[in-house]
Amino acid sequence: MPWKKVNPMEERARFIVELSQRRESFAALCRKYGISRETGYKWLRRYQAGEGLGERSRVARHCPHKTPDAVVTLLLALRQENPYWGPKKLVRLLQDVHGIEYPPAKSTAGDILKRHGLITATKAKRRQSGGRLRREDLRQPKQANDVWSADYKGWFRLEDRSICHPLTISDIFSRYVLGCYVFPTQTLERTKEAMRRVFMRYGLPRAIRVDNGTPFGSTGIAGLTGLSVWWLQLGIVVDFIAPGKPEQNGCHERMHRTLKLEATIPPSANLREQQERLESWRERFNSHRPHEALDQATPASIYRPSSRRLPRNEPCFEYPSSFESRTVRRDGMFNWEGRQIFLGEAFAKCRIGLTRNYDDRWLVYLGEHLLGGFCPKDPKRVVPVRSLIS
Repeated sequence: MPWKKVNPMEERARFIVELSQRRESFAALCRKYGISRETGYKWLRRYQAGEGLGERSRVARHCPHKTPDAVVTLLLALRQENPYWGPKKLVRLLQDVHGIEYPPAKSTAGDILKRHGLITATKAKRRQSGGRLRREDLRQPKQANDVWSADYKGWFRLEDRSICHPLTISDIFSRYVLGCYVFPTQTLERTKEAMRRVFMRYGLPRAIRVDNGTPFGSTGIAGLTGLSVWWLQLGIVVDFIAPGKPEQNGCHERMHRTLKLEATIPPSANLREQQERLESWRERFNSHRPHEALDQATPASIYRPSSRRLPRNEPCFEYPSSFESRTVRRDGMFNWEGRQIFLGEAFAKCRIGLTRNYDDRWLVYLGEHLLGGFCPKDPKRVVPVRSLIS
């Protein structure tokens, strides 16, 4: 025998009909329909009041912890002003800038933004492992100015169809953006001048992290260029990431993503207007935008300029008295026992040190950095150390 299906609405209607016929007592009818007398009186009252026999919503009519409408309105306005800021940053803005003593929780703020269509759900991408980064390979900053990062964000076209190459420089520890410069081409001279401006304003870091592309790195001796050689002269360690591993400079690349969304879409009319736009964005990023890696503090509240100042005259490399020293010409050559040996144009005007090895080969140093060596029997060019060994 199949189970008997019962429709709640029909059962309530039958209960009211039989109750109006007064053939059985109220208590007997309640026992017949399997309900308590309290429930029976409840449906009778609703029927007599004309409220029907349907189920009412069980949603609370009042919530003492509900976010005030004024705060919701302010949160939505802040999201409109900052369309790429998430709930964490907006809640910090409510608290610090607008003086909301009890702001909504981050999850509540996210729910409010979702209800008003200001956050769209995105499908999470599965991350592919890029291999474990060995911590000894790259310097980890412990305070501001320990490690800076410099890179060219990918070029894009402006409204006047000219090409824009943005150069960005940041302090990794504080996430402070030290400079944003736009250039029509990506040259060593322009990059060096931009770096000089930043050094004059903020001082010198202990190290600069860069990729291996021009104008920071090359395929020449030690992977150096005229720019990275200049940094070594100033006593700055050049921290190259592994080729094809941009994630090793992840915080700088993440900053590029924010810059792209907030300061390049849509592009400006020309280079001058794009430069002004980047400067305005840099001020906002440093002084107003909370940063999750800094516990929602701003980079400007963490960063302090370096005590190491840019010297007026570029220092020269010094060598022990046992070394022979030579000056590299503009064409990358230096003299040795009446012969011309090629080192590289990146080392032009630099003083290099030469010392004889145990196997009568000569090792070439730039300051304390071993560049390579050459064999006296055939000294045409300096080769990497690994080539001397093989």
